[in-house]
Amino acid sequence: MGTKILTVQVDNREKYPLVFPQTIRLEDPERPRQMNLWQVVTERITLHEGDYRLASHPSACIVERKASVLELNKNLMNPADLVRSSSAFARLTKACEHPVLLIEASPSEMFTNNQIVDQDILAHRLMRLVDYYKLQLLWVGRTTSVTNRRHISHLVLCMLYAYAMGSEVTASPDVDPGRGSLGIPGGPYLFNSIRN
Repeated sequence: MGTKILTVQVDNREKYPLVFPQTIRLEDPERPRQMNLWQVVTERITLHEGDYRLASHPSACIVERKASVLELNKNLMNPADLVRSSSAFARLTKACEHPVLLIEASPSEMFTNNQIVDQDILAHRLMRLVDYYKLQLLWVGRTTSVTNRRHISHLVLCMLYAYAMGSEVTASPDVDPGRGSLGIPGGPYLFNSIRN
């Protein structure tokens, strides 16, 4: 079996987009522990919702990226921007099954950045946003290192792929009966896809 192609669509308004690797190994959803090699291709287009998604599964998962806590602060604390951001998150939620908010910062930056006037209100609004729009929140830390940004991109690709495969919990006979496939207590379960 040859190399497969995984096309990531990136919003062309992203000024400093994630740096995706040229190839990635991902576990075959129908054959546990079997890795498949994928060539990663990026396609810069105008996305009306979010910043990153798979071309093959555009409504499975869309990632909205915030480059810093200052961008998040502007989006949630500026009254005019709050209206625009709320509308954008509403569209994102309607456009996909798994909306993700990726923040390139650590949670502590929200409370230590002296340019943020009211950290408590920002934190509360962020958590209300996550709850109201049923977002998955992914804090990845701020970095300018190309290597670290590739690691973040790798994680995003794994997430997009997992959601595209439509995760379902199925029993696997080769897993320790007392532990999950990831070594986590909870039973002999392996996240697996039975549809493409």
